[in-house]
Amino acid sequence: MDNIKATILSTRPLEDSDLSDAGKKNILVECVPFIQTIPLNEKNIKIRVNELVSVNADVVFTSMNAVKAVAEIVGDRMVNWNVYAIEGTTSIKVTQLLKGVRLAATAHYGKELAEKIIRLDNLKEVHFFCGNIRRDELPDTLKAAGIVVNETQVYKTIPTPHSLGKQYNGILFFSPSGVESFFSANSVGPQTVLFAIGRTTAEAIQTFTAGKTTNKIIISNKPYKRDLISNAVEYFSA
Repeated sequence: MDNIKATILSTRPLEDSDLSDAGKKNILVECVPFIQTIPLNEKNIKIRVNELVSVNADVVFTSMNAVKAVAEIVGDRMVNWNVYAIEGTTSIKVTQLLKGVRLAATAHYGKELAEKIIRLDNLKEVHFFCGNIRRDELPDTLKAAGIVVNETQVYKTIPTPHSLGKQYNGILFFSPSGVESFFSANSVGPQTVLFAIGRTTAEAIQTFTAGKTTNKIIISNKPYKRDLISNAVEYFSA
């Protein structure tokens, strides 16, 4: 690529089309995953999901990985679920992978989603599918409002830190766990711009940079991978 304007690190894989679009703007993007997610295949998880397939259930997802893990168990069967999901890739995967669901509510963040659920006065119980590393805001807010939260962990997140030994003009972060994995093995120069897919990811970045650097942190306009990379490309193309 000639006349490279900036080199960006993405801490998770991106679509080839996103990399190509960046390249057309003379932005080089290198993808190095800093976490790995693995579905859990325990018998009790399959039993729990299968029990819910044929009933009218209120189901909560805050991660696309949880949606994928549950969808692998459900398969092609129809489900009679009211689903409450984080807006973006998670809510998209709900409608793509689970047949028959009703997407009852979405929000950008867990606490906001919990508040929407609470406003449904007749809802007394939810089934929350999540990973082994999940934030407390949603379940704690629901429990404080008297809603029973049946939590089932359906995948686990494994940090995969890499010591890169180089600096980038920008770095894309997609989750607090990815932030933690990156900073466990790397530091950033003061000129590196840090891009976060959402507020909680930005807060995690601040935890690792506060008092150490003065890096600019930019939060994506929308919680989508494509929007985050587009924000970074636009920033360095200006």
